[in-house]
Amino acid sequence: KQLIGVLVHEVMHCALRHFSRQRERDMMCNGISIWNWAGDAQINQMITENGLELPPEGVIPVNDSIDFGPITIENVSQKSTEELYDEILAQLRRRVPEDDWRIVYGIS
Repeated sequence: KQLIGVLVHEVMHCALRHFSRQRERDMMCNGISIWNWAGDAQINQMITENGLELPPEGVIPVNDSIDFGPITIENVSQKSTEELYDEILAQLRRRVPEDDWRIVYGIS
């Protein structure tokens, strides 16, 4: 069942044109593409809302919110990948000096 969710997830990146919409959105945090993470959150919200399963280690919103390191994004289902990316970046810039982004996930 999880494999079906993963396959749907990958197809949705293409269907939502995440690759062409990324443009200059290339910020990284601890080796993680913030754009890809935002897209994963948006897609996985849709997948779980439709009753499909995903591996538990994925970027999976719970109750329409998700944590990215020290920040919480609310109302994931109501936001585009661009909006999620911008919100993550804005909250990170307010809370964590850019030089310390590599430690957001506890990597020193």
